[in-house]
Amino acid sequence: MFDLMFALYCGIVTLIVLGGFSCIYEYRTRIDVEARQTPPGKLIQLREHKLHMVKKGTGGPTVVFEAGLGGAGHMTWCLVQSALAEHVTTISYDRAGYFWSERGFNPKTGAAMAEELYCMLKAAGVSKPYILVGHSMAGFSLRSFVSQYPETVAGVVLVDVSHPEQDERLPPEVLGKNLPNWLAFLALNLGLKRITQMMFERKRYLSNPLLQLKEICSKQLIHKWIPTALEEAGRFSALAADAAGIATFGDKPLVVLTGTHPARRDYLKDPAIIRDANKVWLELQEELLSLSSNSTHVLVPQAGHSIQEDHPQAVVNAVLDLLDMQELNRP
Repeated sequence: MFDLMFALYCGIVTLIVLGGFSCIYEYRTRIDVEARQTPPGKLIQLREHKLHMVKKGTGGPTVVFEAGLGGAGHMTWCLVQSALAEHVTTISYDRAGYFWSERGFNPKTGAAMAEELYCMLKAAGVSKPYILVGHSMAGFSLRSFVSQYPETVAGVVLVDVSHPEQDERLPPEVLGKNLPNWLAFLALNLGLKRITQMMFERKRYLSNPLLQLKEICSKQLIHKWIPTALEEAGRFSALAADAAGIATFGDKPLVVLTGTHPARRDYLKDPAIIRDANKVWLELQEELLSLSSNSTHVLVPQAGHSIQEDHPQAVVNAVLDLLDMQELNRP
């Protein structure tokens, strides 16, 4: 009995010591990374906090990018922004709580996200009108932006964006299962997530310097985006409900881009589930066309969900088409 208690005691002490060393490693790494990784754009002061904005190019209308959920922030658009900056002013940014943007105290609702974006553009003196380009969950917040500031919007490009009913209509296998938030936070603060990424995750995009930089920053600054991503993921259903209440953009030009690469859901393994998921996703994407009486659907067979990385020229072409349309409509 004594031996068992002693072994248990030693095990607990060992775990505490290892946990302490892990915490020290994690927080020293954070200090080192933040000293080396400086923001490439400007910090724009809102009423209560600052947002990090990257501006490239000149001329108008201004193309404004909104990233989806997860750890890329403004770098989601690195390929597309670089290409479009040769033609027009482009704005990407880190949503509140991601990378170099402060979290602030505003709730994570579509209306609040839209207001923060609008206030940032106004504070930075960014010229209107805007062509909005959003990926994945950004489709929710951009609905709010169009609804709240319709006079500023010249057109919208939705890049494989979320649909308010997707969780109810897609096969449950697509949604997967996430770690409980408390366990994810524990893994983050003990450095386990950082170590796991360094040891086991594949290095991607080694042939593309911009995507390689995005991947490096996302991994090194993991502590600067995971808490916000978890918060937004927890708000997904509420954001979807808010978006469902905004049913129209009127006649504003809208382009819906959908990735249809046959391997986009190969992680599901079961061919029947993959076919079902792809069929439902295409139906959901087609329904997005009803947001505007002036809409176009573009299928991108070279890409999966991340069209802006798999086939960025498709996004560039969609934006250039809207820019040409604006030019033709000018008096």
